[in-house]
Amino acid sequence: ILLSLFTLNLYAQITTNSQWTFMKGDSTTNNAGVYGTPGVASPTNKPGAREGCGMNWVDTSGNLWLFGDLGFDVNGAESYLNDLWKYDPITNQWTWVNGNNTINAATVYGIKGVAASSNNPGARHLSTTWTDNSGDLWLFGGSSPLGTLNDLWKYNIASNMWTWMSGDNTGNNYGVYGTQGTEAAGNKPGGRNRACRPDTREDASGNLWLFGGYGNASTNGGELNDLWKYNTATNQWTWMSGDTTALVAGVYGTMGVPDPANKPGARVGGVCWIDATNQFWLCGGSRQGGGTWSPKFSDLWKYDPVTNMWTWMKGDNITDNYGVYGTQGVAAAANNPGGRLMGLCWIDNTNNFWVFGGYGYASGSTANSTGTQGLNDLWKYDPITNNWTWMKGDSIPNPTNVYGIQGVASPTNKPGNRSGTDQWRDAKGNLWLFGGIDWSVGGGFRNDLWKLSNGTIIWIGVTSKDWTVGSNWSGGIVPGPNDDVIIPGETPYSPTVLDGTTGYCRDLLILTKAVLTVQPNATLNISH
Repeated sequence: ILLSLFTLNLYAQITTNSQWTFMKGDSTTNNAGVYGTPGVASPTNKPGAREGCGMNWVDTSGNLWLFGDLGFDVNGAESYLNDLWKYDPITNQWTWVNGNNTINAATVYGIKGVAASSNNPGARHLSTTWTDNSGDLWLFGGSSPLGTLNDLWKYNIASNMWTWMSGDNTGNNYGVYGTQGTEAAGNKPGGRNRACRPDTREDASGNLWLFGGYGNASTNGGELNDLWKYNTATNQWTWMSGDTTALVAGVYGTMGVPDPANKPGARVGGVCWIDATNQFWLCGGSRQGGGTWSPKFSDLWKYDPVTNMWTWMKGDNITDNYGVYGTQGVAAAANNPGGRLMGLCWIDNTNNFWVFGGYGYASGSTANSTGTQGLNDLWKYDPITNNWTWMKGDSIPNPTNVYGIQGVASPTNKPGNRSGTDQWRDAKGNLWLFGGIDWSVGGGFRNDLWKLSNGTIIWIGVTSKDWTVGSNWSGGIVPGPNDDVIIPGETPYSPTVLDGTTGYCRDLLILTKAVLTVQPNATLNISH
């Protein structure tokens, strides 16, 4: 069988064969930023090292955006930041776009609802961010020298201007909940940090979702479990679920069964998604526990906004559990990430959920697992099978970075342990992360930028025509059933699946002038 000018390609996927690339920044900790000229990209520009809570966006042009947090300014001073940065993946350059290049800049609110070039969210840490369907960038709350905040901001890229949209211009305000499920102009979440938002996106109906965090409920403070929805068209908040008081325990009910009484317990630093059917998902997080960040959750929840009910989907209803890793790349019902907070997350083009790292529990079978430490494990959750897969990274605590050569992907490269990292997913399905806290001995804040390339493997045909020879493929890896394959034209040898052998791939793209041969007694399994 000869195949040419043929495609089954849908979306490339991250697989166990996907490789990390150290793209930009420093391989050491606690570095100052190099800001350059506002609005001007430069190969020497770089944000300073910092720890955050996902204060980031992806714009409609595929640029990656980053705001503030706790880190190092142009002078190497450490505190709260309010600098706004843009990274262009094509040029591999950062641009300092807005904000200050020094620490602890004051907020300039201006007039609520009115954009102005002088407006600016002040220096802050652990805020919550989204990108709306029009491409505007949104920012809520966080911690600042004023205390915990509940102000909501919108940034328009074209005008380079911020607008204070909602909330208060003072710190430590209590929430105004109103009637559950009813939108009202007077409603507002209380000031908070480390709240959970779904994968930096608004939902299909134009709403921004916010869960929990650490801050103020209606009359008291602490960890929260309230779920809020903000309508970008009406500029109004709705309290959807959870409690109006802090420090509330969860009600798990029966795993897999929705119930009006079910609810996740109060927590900070969990990760969230909104899936293709507008369901809201929540995983993990922690309680502060007098400053020790204990207990840590390893539970997975789903919220249905139509029925207004939570379902405990997976994981543990007790806290502080070690991870169950299983075999790397193999899904299993018993697999589960350990309890953690301040990890990072993505949702891919096929509705799988991804979780990376954080501060928590590695494998309990590891000799040097002694409680909570830094993680660098990458997990995939399939909502159809309700199974987790350990995809990449280590099952041991506090693994170190392997940087390799900057700009060059390698199967041995890997980001080390970290929490409070910024993350993005680009239009091609590549996963990106920046900075965070390194929990290793002698660690600190990082400002390294990494890319995990999707699982596309390209035929190079330099050794022979044999599909099953690794040196004929980019990265030296023979494709497996989860890998997407591209066959370009005019390679030294054209690929052939030889008699008596079997080739595998997930999707297949054969480009102009390329020919793929499958011999009569050979098999090519295309799994998608």
